[in-house]
Amino acid sequence: MKSAERFNFISIVIIIMSLFWANMRSSILVTPYKDLIVWKGFAAIEISFWFLAGGLAWWVLWRERLWRVYLQVFKINWLVIIFCLFAVASITWSVYAMATLYRALLLIFSTLIGAYIGIRYSVNEIVNILFWFGVIVVIVCLEFAMLFPDLGVAMHYGGAWRGFFWHRNHLGTIMALLNSVFLVKMLSDFREKKIYLKWGSFGFYMLSVLLIYFAHSVTGYVLFIVLTILAIIFLIWFKIRHLMKPSYYYIACVSGSLFLFFSTKNLDYFFSFFNRDISLTGRVPMWGYLIREVVSENLWIGSGFGALWTIKDFRLNVAQNVGWESQVAIGDNGFLDILLHLGVIGLFIFVLVLFSMIFCSLRYAYKKSDLDAIFPVLLMVFALVANISFSLFLELECFVWLVMVAVWFSVTLELNKDHLPLRQAQ
Repeated sequence: MKSAERFNFISIVIIIMSLFWANMRSSILVTPYKDLIVWKGFAAIEISFWFLAGGLAWWVLWRERLWRVYLQVFKINWLVIIFCLFAVASITWSVYAMATLYRALLLIFSTLIGAYIGIRYSVNEIVNILFWFGVIVVIVCLEFAMLFPDLGVAMHYGGAWRGFFWHRNHLGTIMALLNSVFLVKMLSDFREKKIYLKWGSFGFYMLSVLLIYFAHSVTGYVLFIVLTILAIIFLIWFKIRHLMKPSYYYIACVSGSLFLFFSTKNLDYFFSFFNRDISLTGRVPMWGYLIREVVSENLWIGSGFGALWTIKDFRLNVAQNVGWESQVAIGDNGFLDILLHLGVIGLFIFVLVLFSMIFCSLRYAYKKSDLDAIFPVLLMVFALVANISFSLFLELECFVWLVMVAVWFSVTLELNKDHLPLRQAQ
């Protein structure tokens, strides 16, 4: 086997391992309601695999002489280093130090592997990787829901599907993300002459819509609608941008701001379409309790990265105080969970990282103006919207974070290609 083929094969192994373990904690195999026994059982196996994947990734970077580029892009995206260091430092004040160490290692490895993928693959190649990963996830979730309903269907939620995920909301949100992947791939494949590519991507796009529907997740519904509308807007913009004047952009911004303002004034009417109210199924009262009673105790630096929700007594206490029948697993808001874990300082750093990702994605879309440019923006909007009513920032999985870092680093390398050597052709 030639060196290039060997490195490509090892990269495939790294990606498969990483995507698998990045989603494992959100599967039905690992319940979030168990107290974490760090370094024993599942946690020890998971960390071992991340060490292996990280070691292989560094070896490939070294042998392909990409490690300097890797470090240079980290230098450009230095904010993520600050965030990771702050998360690691929180071990010293964590209410559950071993759990924080475990979560900090997951953060570091998912960041390093995400950066590796971004350095080695273009955005289009990352979309292709996610497409095939999505194909597997869709097939497995359909099999669980249809062939093993005792596992894949949440009977206590009116028969809502959850596939192989721990909760229907997780299925709905992840399917909304994969749906956007299928959409971008479908639009790209419809330019190809091969019929099986066109209908294959269209077929899995429709299957992902089916899974979103049967998950009965309002978060999934909203994400599907928002991402689809945003993709259509971008497609129209790509066609007419040469006709756009600066005044048109100002009008669009003002119109969008007014739309958001009036939408927030009529949230009850909006949620009524989904048989929900403004309390977001009890989330809003819980958020109020967490901010008043928990965040205020460690306002600036939090209680330690990933620590609180691994403590059973804390979960039960929150449920009792907000009137939930079952114990609470997560804060159901990614930003609030970061605030709980790392305080105002940590949340501020995290928001800066997020803004950097969004800014790079918008620059990339403006520069490229083609189908490849759609996905980074869709991904960042997904992260913003999904984490309003769910926690997808390294709480029960690190898949979303890994993909965000991968796309961010890939886009950064493309935007700085004039003074950074491009990735090797795959």
